[in-house]
Amino acid sequence: MPITFTIHETPKGKKYIRTHSFGVVTGEDAEAMMSQLRPGAPLEGAGVLSIADSGTDLRPEARRIFTENPEASSGKSPLRYPVGIVLNSAPLRVVMSFVIRVSGSSDFTKFFSSEEEATAWVIERLDSK
Repeated sequence: MPITFTIHETPKGKKYIRTHSFGVVTGEDAEAMMSQLRPGAPLEGAGVLSIADSGTDLRPEARRIFTENPEASSGKSPLRYPVGIVLNSAPLRVVMSFVIRVSGSSDFTKFFSSEEEATAWVIERLDSK
């Protein structure tokens, strides 16, 4: 699978996952990962540190699944966990920025050029709650 993830904890014991994407990421790949983060799932509310290798191809269905907000259709507020994304592909960053804004998740999502910066941001956001 072109997405792997590991579970980590912040100094205050809050969970976050570190994902690593490479190659072609399909909707099925995205669904397998996101099923762990949805309401009622084992990692509900966990922060996300997402690393995408150069050349990673997120198919449209995968982009939709990564940014969907199951709470939006019910009138509830958007998901509120931090998502730090390390993505060095400028075209993919533009596409993902647009999709994230439209999904209503932009207040909790930030792009970074280094994993260290993204990790620090995710931990700070989780531990400040």
